[in-house]
Amino acid sequence: MNVNLYGDVIYSIDDVCDIVEKRAMKHGFFELKYNVSSKQGFWLNPRSEFSVHETSGIYSIFKERQLEYIGQGASIGGRFSRFVKGVFLKNRHDEGFAAADKWARWHGRNLDDCYVMFAEYYDFDEEEYGYSRETIETHLIMRHNPRMNVK
Repeated sequence: MNVNLYGDVIYSIDDVCDIVEKRAMKHGFFELKYNVSSKQGFWLNPRSEFSVHETSGIYSIFKERQLEYIGQGASIGGRFSRFVKGVFLKNRHDEGFAAADKWARWHGRNLDDCYVMFAEYYDFDEEEYGYSRETIETHLIMRHNPRMNVK
């Protein structure tokens, strides 16, 4: 980060991506498990200290500890739900998720050794740092090149 002549802190996209990655590392890995009795279709092990359904931000999906996918959303829990439902063919006909299709093709219709990480990134973060979730997602994909993000 730099400071301009007016004393304003200016963040580069790399600075903000580093901040997001540190937030994710603070939370650590969560095992993503299928839960048929839940409306959302999944649970996290260990349980998150706050609701991922009310959390906006960036998330990553791993097979064991190998990064497979990076995404973003206004509801991280909603994105996890869409992914899990896609893997198990429980999504509606109008709910596609390419990462779920690739996971099922490469790893089967299961969540064996599926882990996730996430970092909250809210509207006020965008105002403070000057970058949208979409911009950060794109930069993190370029930085890490996860194979499920390749079209």
